[in-house]
Amino acid sequence: MTAHQARRRRRPPLAGALAVAVAVLLAGCGGGDGEKSANGPVKRPRQQAGAPGPSGSPPPGERLELVADNFVLTAGPETAGFASRSRSADDYVDTVDQEFADCLGVEIADLADVSTETAFGDEFTDSSGLTLASVAAMVPAGTVERDRRILALPDYPRCLAESAVRASVAAGLPTELVSAQRGPELPGVMASVSMVLRVVVSLPDGGDGRPGGDDGAVPVGYGRPAAGRAISTLLYYDQYFVAQDEVETTVHVTSYGLAADETLVRPAVAQVVDKVSRQA
Repeated sequence: MTAHQARRRRRPPLAGALAVAVAVLLAGCGGGDGEKSANGPVKRPRQQAGAPGPSGSPPPGERLELVADNFVLTAGPETAGFASRSRSADDYVDTVDQEFADCLGVEIADLADVSTETAFGDEFTDSSGLTLASVAAMVPAGTVERDRRILALPDYPRCLAESAVRASVAAGLPTELVSAQRGPELPGVMASVSMVLRVVVSLPDGGDGRPGGDDGAVPVGYGRPAAGRAISTLLYYDQYFVAQDEVETTVHVTSYGLAADETLVRPAVAQVVDKVSRQA
């Protein structure tokens, strides 16, 4: 299986966006590379920063086959300086439910699953802890307009953020909502949401008694408390929704302590916008 192989899985496009929230939050706060097993963390291979991923972006101008895997963020100039690791459906938990529908003031049927294929892009992380991830879905004609109307609902940012908080708390990560609002308006982006969450985390041990990941690095805003010590920090979490015709992709951006650097985020989002615009 490739690092961002498409999976056929019944998942609403909007649910897919929320599903990533839990995985991104837990990956960033739990020390990054580890899955839990009976014998402790299981390390996942991480590529060197700036190294090309298993498959990069297609040549400029090339029309892209309607396969979900073609529309996720991939390694390229936009991710230079970022380390990458694979993500799959097993890393995500659906969170769209009746409570989310009630918050929006819509019927749960309005969020019905109509996607036919979903792809989970690699996760890219730089030395500051800024993380980029993406999920792409193939959808029938008319779905994009349906979801455009849902995304335009006044309460959508708050409802999305509250749903992410519920999912994060249910997964064992203490989380509080600080703010939720419309995010930056970027070219080709249908909608975006910016959330600020307060999370309580335990810093991982870098392997030598220092807090941090494999190299002992600590994301911006953490400082250097003793490894394993619980701390409270702000998590800045943005979602960018890119949709056209039969493709919907969401780019997820997280950063700790400080808001994400838009000069790093914009090129990554633009890569996805370009791909979605080139669907065959």
